[in-house]
Amino acid sequence: MKNKLIKWLSVAFSFIIIMTIFTSCSEKEGKPLLAVNKQDITDLKDNKVKVYPEYARLPLIDILTALGFKIEWENDKIANISRDGKSYVLNLKELTFTGNEDEDEFNMLEPPPGNSNIYSKVYKREIILDDGTIDSIFTEMGLDIDINIDREQYSDKRPIIVSITEIMD
Repeated sequence: MKNKLIKWLSVAFSFIIIMTIFTSCSEKEGKPLLAVNKQDITDLKDNKVKVYPEYARLPLIDILTALGFKIEWENDKIANISRDGKSYVLNLKELTFTGNEDEDEFNMLEPPPGNSNIYSKVYKREIILDDGTIDSIFTEMGLDIDINIDREQYSDKRPIIVSITEIMD
């Protein structure tokens, strides 16, 4: 009786280990991954990254945080964002992103030149934007950022990797 119980527990334990390995591998299967400066910041439970043939939808706050920006929320809609002595205000209700020191209050969430439409969706304390708008925002902030979307990896259900790299002088 004791041997049967040990065998049964052994089989059950082996099944649990195999299912855990299978689940952890399949969680990333076919889903886009987001890496910032070679660090995977993908939230597997709440993956906000979507890749399409012409553009990708990316989480701005997650990217800014991974790039070392300090995010301080005044409330659920307004965030003060700073790094290296520069500060910005993101208003998720009014869909504005401006620099505190800007006299003209240029809204970095306006469509970039040559792009009449942008994708934006507010999701709790996050804003999802298309990669062209995110690239334009970093240009306005004076940052040299490379956004690389490796769409070729979509074959064989391998995850598409969206990598964002800050190019330092």
